[in-house]
Amino acid sequence: MQHYSKKTDPMDQRLYLAQRIDRADARLRRLNEALADAAARERCARWITAWAVAAGADAPRGMKLRIRGEFILL
Repeated sequence: MQHYSKKTDPMDQRLYLAQRIDRADARLRRLNEALADAAARERCARWITAWAVAAGADAPRGMKLRIRGEFILL
């Protein structure tokens, strides 16, 4: 399994983050189709947002991102 690392090539970082966003988006779509509970959909949407922020997107105001067990208010 590949992990995110700041030491890797920037192009590899972007590719990894894009793959994670795609994977989370696919899961969110499956959850929506299956009419899963709202908490699971919200968790998945937060993951998509977190990966997008890590890839360089603007963070929503007041979003908390958990990194290594600590919450960071963006």
